[in-house]
Amino acid sequence: MSPIFVGRKAEGRELDGRLAAVMDGAGARAVLVGGEAGVGKTRLLEEFLARAEERGAVQATGACIEFGVDGLPYVPLTTALRTLRERIGEEALDRAIGSPGLRRRLAVLLPELVTGDQGEGHDEESGEFAHAQVFEAARQLLENLTAERPLVLAVEDLHWSDRSTRDLLAYLLRALPSARLLLVATFRSDDLHRRHPLRPYLAELERLRSVTRVQLPRLTEAEVREQLSGILGREPEAGLVDAVFERSEGNAFFVEELAGADGLPDPLRDLLLLRVDPLPPEAAHVVGLAAEGGPAVEHALLAAVARGEHGDHGEPGASGPPDGGLDGALRAAVDAQVLVPDGERYRFRHALVREAVAADLLPGERARINRRFAEALDADPLAVAAELRTARLATYRYRARQPDLALPLVVRAAKEAGKRHAHAERLHMLERALELWDLTAEATRAELPAAAGLLEGWPRTEGPARRIDLLAQAVVAARYASRPERAMTCLQAIRAEPDAVEPPEREAWLLLQEGRAMSNLGRGRAGMHADEVLRLLADRPPSQIKAQVHTRAAMGAVVRGGDPERAVALAEQAGELARAVGSESQEVDADISLGVALATLRNEPRGVEVLRDASRRAAAEGFAELTVRAYLNLVSVLVYWGRWDEAVRMGDEGMAHAARFGVERGAGAFLAGNIAEALIELGRWDEAARMVDGHAVDSAWQSTRDFVELEWAELAALRGDREHARQHLERTRRTDARRADEAQYLVPRAWTEILVDPSPETVRRVLDEVRGMLRRPGTARYALPLVVEAARVLGAQAPEAAELREVVEAHDAQALPAVWKAWARLARAWLGDEAEWEPAEAALVAVGSPHYVMSLVRGRGAADGAEGGDEAPALTRREAEVLGLVAEGLSNRAVADRLFISPKTVSVHVSNVLAKLGASSRGEAVARARRAGLV
Repeated sequence: MSPIFVGRKAEGRELDGRLAAVMDGAGARAVLVGGEAGVGKTRLLEEFLARAEERGAVQATGACIEFGVDGLPYVPLTTALRTLRERIGEEALDRAIGSPGLRRRLAVLLPELVTGDQGEGHDEESGEFAHAQVFEAARQLLENLTAERPLVLAVEDLHWSDRSTRDLLAYLLRALPSARLLLVATFRSDDLHRRHPLRPYLAELERLRSVTRVQLPRLTEAEVREQLSGILGREPEAGLVDAVFERSEGNAFFVEELAGADGLPDPLRDLLLLRVDPLPPEAAHVVGLAAEGGPAVEHALLAAVARGEHGDHGEPGASGPPDGGLDGALRAAVDAQVLVPDGERYRFRHALVREAVAADLLPGERARINRRFAEALDADPLAVAAELRTARLATYRYRARQPDLALPLVVRAAKEAGKRHAHAERLHMLERALELWDLTAEATRAELPAAAGLLEGWPRTEGPARRIDLLAQAVVAARYASRPERAMTCLQAIRAEPDAVEPPEREAWLLLQEGRAMSNLGRGRAGMHADEVLRLLADRPPSQIKAQVHTRAAMGAVVRGGDPERAVALAEQAGELARAVGSESQEVDADISLGVALATLRNEPRGVEVLRDASRRAAAEGFAELTVRAYLNLVSVLVYWGRWDEAVRMGDEGMAHAARFGVERGAGAFLAGNIAEALIELGRWDEAARMVDGHAVDSAWQSTRDFVELEWAELAALRGDREHARQHLERTRRTDARRADEAQYLVPRAWTEILVDPSPETVRRVLDEVRGMLRRPGTARYALPLVVEAARVLGAQAPEAAELREVVEAHDAQALPAVWKAWARLARAWLGDEAEWEPAEAALVAVGSPHYVMSLVRGRGAADGAEGGDEAPALTRREAEVLGLVAEGLSNRAVADRLFISPKTVSVHVSNVLAKLGASSRGEAVARARRAGLV
């Protein structure tokens, strides 16, 4: 089992909210948790029950048992009562039971309650009256128990429940309107066939206002990555994540089984085939055909193949299956929940079932079936949608072991996938073409079209396509598909080719692509070879690759906080080179670097407009990765200029383009991180967390994940959750070596470290680490907040104060955006210039700084964690919960919705918190709470 619990935040909040309502006296509630087998229902329940116990509830769990048509009566309740007896003790249970009569009636559910002569004189009732007595006895017991403390009653595998258990649970929900009882029941939704008795039962329960149904979805790719990290004890390779996610389709149990396994483990294969083995022979044969037909196979195509198969194996002269034979076989497969109808197609309920069925076929069978599908599709091309036709036909020919027919189709399918921005499919087809290359006749390869133009400056090869050209296409496709490890493999394969580095432009291309792949893998910087390539191409004529090199060198200067004039000159030269060779895409790329250099190193507002224009041009021309690169830099620059709302709007626009171009997991994930940065500056921390959790965390690029970890650390630190902040910071240290000169990463991390541990020792340590970066051009946005926090901890008289003042003056001498001029005033105030307090506050208000920044002014005089900070008052658990949500900026209504209590109750809690903290406003309360370590 995975050592960490992954995802399920929304479902966990739903359960926690229902428990909070029960504990606040809202009456009995029920949550019905559905999901397919293995999706994680039991783990969700276990995690919730642990939290429920921490909050003071007692919990008891029972499971239904599969036993024929209907389960054994009352088994889950009997098990739960035994568990309850152990948890609360005999004395508490006896007190809840009270009378001997109730004890005798409860003996139906828990026989050991009646021993010896306790049952004498009791005439056993029968029929409906006995049934009613059991129900009423259970009601009385739970009512008495919940009068003392809240109870969570969990029932697992409700799909195996007996009629009596179902009726009793429904009765309790109706008969205990005021009890502090939460019923949580889990069931397998994929086991509920059309006539399953649980279907109408669930429908009836859902009519009750006290009942909520939660459907547990499969894990996302980001959650699968996190689960694999926990299982393996290390960060998994992107290729492993992609493979496990594709095969498991996010089923948590399948992820655990596939982690570290080669192929399909035998126990898992046997489990997957449990539904297939009992099928009639005709149905099993059709399921085998469907497994080779594709993830979803069209009825017409399947029928044509089935007719051909029957013609081979049926009676002499047979032209197809017996009347209704195919329909009957398909009905059996659907009823067994092996296949699922999907419009005019059929798909397997789970991809791993298809994989297991296909693996059961003999090699000759698979080749024959695929040949049948290829022939059927050739005969009736309209059987498959136009956008799928070439890829499907290429796959059938490949699996039919017909390389000379397959290779041209595979190359064409790769080109079509690229046009649809289906980058993973494009990479897959290119890899397949490389596999087929040496298996095909030279005449077949000679008829292939020439390499498709210049791939980001890759020098054109004269004549027909060559293997080295396919490898170059695969490098770019791998990057777009967020598979940097595959890009590196293809780059190594190119270097093994005879003429890999001639002409010099080809060596330059390889060096740049290696830098980008190494950066995405967390092993280097994207521009790590830029200076070397500049020298390599110094005397070469203008080319697209030469323009690329100048663009990357300019951006490297920005990242490191380098010479503004050199960065701008390099970007301008890149634009000139791009225009000389007529490359509009490279001109846009150069303008992106120019805009960032102007806006952040020279502090020129026109840099924003250069970036805005580059964004529009890239999107209009369909330059996928460039569009998102333009937007992510535009958002970053807008944040630097304090235009946070505009940054969020532009970011949303850019995310729409990222989705359109299929690059959400690469550049799109980095863009999501920049949007989150704007949301943090606006004080909209919940939205920032959702943005990071929903998009940025899903990146396959290590460079983006580093950035994400830092943002999580910052969010946690600002919320006062120092433990989680420390965990995220620790994960950022894995790639320190490659970021040794990146001011835009290391300085904000140093600031976050002070937020997490505001001690003089930490401040002095991080100052030593970043001292050489603090005065660099373009670093004001990172350096000035760090100076403020350092001054708050060390004080204006510390030996380091003079050095910190020099940092402030170095930045303030520049034409900084207004927001950083305000921060410079605030830094001087914390460094002892008392006259700067009021101007600093006025300047911060003028630029719209959020409440957490304003608390640095209004809370002057005491530093987080330093001596002289506020003493923490004693808050109740609910007051602490309310204070935490107020610190996030939530209104009373929003807090009420989150905690499932009334706004009036929230108002009372807020008033109590203000009184205990000695604060006159919510903002002051939050500031005091932070200094006291309460949030």
